[in-house]
Amino acid sequence: MIKAKQLRKMINSIKYKIIFLLLLNTSFISCQKNNNTVESNQIQSLKNMSTNIEMFNVLKEQLKKGSRATIGDAVDFQTEYDDKDVNIMENILTDILIRNGYKKPTNKDFYEKIKIIFKRKIDYSSQNPTLYVNLFNKCNTQKIYYKNNVIDYTGIFIFKNKSFISELLLIPEVIDYQKEYPEIDSFEKELLNEYMNSDNDKIKIIKWKNISDLAQERQNNIQTLVNRNKYLFNDNKASFVWLKFNDTYFLESLVKTFGYMNDKELLKWVIDKTLSDKNNKGEDFNSLFFMKDCSNKFVFHKETFEVLKENINNKMLEALENYVYYREENKELQTLPFKQKAQVLAYVLYIGEYFAQQEKYSSRFMFKFMGTFYEFDKEGDKYDEEFKKNNYYNLSDFKKLWEQAKEEGDGIGLPM
Repeated sequence: MIKAKQLRKMINSIKYKIIFLLLLNTSFISCQKNNNTVESNQIQSLKNMSTNIEMFNVLKEQLKKGSRATIGDAVDFQTEYDDKDVNIMENILTDILIRNGYKKPTNKDFYEKIKIIFKRKIDYSSQNPTLYVNLFNKCNTQKIYYKNNVIDYTGIFIFKNKSFISELLLIPEVIDYQKEYPEIDSFEKELLNEYMNSDNDKIKIIKWKNISDLAQERQNNIQTLVNRNKYLFNDNKASFVWLKFNDTYFLESLVKTFGYMNDKELLKWVIDKTLSDKNNKGEDFNSLFFMKDCSNKFVFHKETFEVLKENINNKMLEALENYVYYREENKELQTLPFKQKAQVLAYVLYIGEYFAQQEKYSSRFMFKFMGTFYEFDKEGDKYDEEFKKNNYYNLSDFKKLWEQAKEEGDGIGLPM
């Protein structure tokens, strides 16, 4: 039999061996982790090197095309770019956004915002890293690889993986490439000032290095990029203010082209800006009141009338008066089916009459909306029936205002 003393020695020996093996294994795992870290850093370094080489090559091609180009007798030539130019900007622009305080939204939040604002759905299973939004034609999803010029082309790319939007920007437009890549200077100097395109047309270029205000252009491009994204996806109020003074077309297009009605402050600003134009006969107001979606479905903007009711003024009432007055000349309004046209006009008449009955407006607008409309429109009775059929669109006091205007309105001052 094994004595107790011998048994204790055996147990201790086994314990020491187990501890040694554990320490050995821990050391192995630690070395393996260090090796993995080194390997991971090497892989990342190679990726960065590859990206830098690719960026350098794209930059060279962009410099060859120049900052601006002409063809023939100094006619502007629209230079076409491609996916390489767009995709190389993803990391560059992401870095700029982060350095300027942009907080990347989750994929879910970004997806919802893009759907609400631009009425587009992101397919995250697709390998395509970008979508294109045409600010001239919301239903045209074909990518356009020309620079925005607000005449022929105006659009933005949606970078779905990094959750931001940007117009087509080129490397020299956001990076001081001469400072970042000093070796590129001699390359650009040696470039010819003209080249032959695929159609054998002689294209004359203006080199990027010869643009005197390029630094200012870069700053404006960066501010536009940052403020558009911080406003739309970070709800940044300061960015909204900057856009109101520096990017009005983009802001207006959100409402007038895409029907983005969720931001009441934006909607109020667009309404006020649009309805302040006394010379406008009303066709530009249509997009505030209604539009057709890309399925040709009628979309009525009830939100506009809610904002109008809260913020009405004399200029707005005059604009609404003109909208009713010139309705027969409003081609888009007249092409609507009668049911839809009646709904639009009912809301305009209601808002107008609602305030025309108030003392501060009555001397100028009394009965010039509902009363005159009913008396002089050749389809007044038809509208009367349509309003009743729709229970006066559940608008408070609509029936009362309509009946009173029919009885008392004499149509003076607003011929129909």
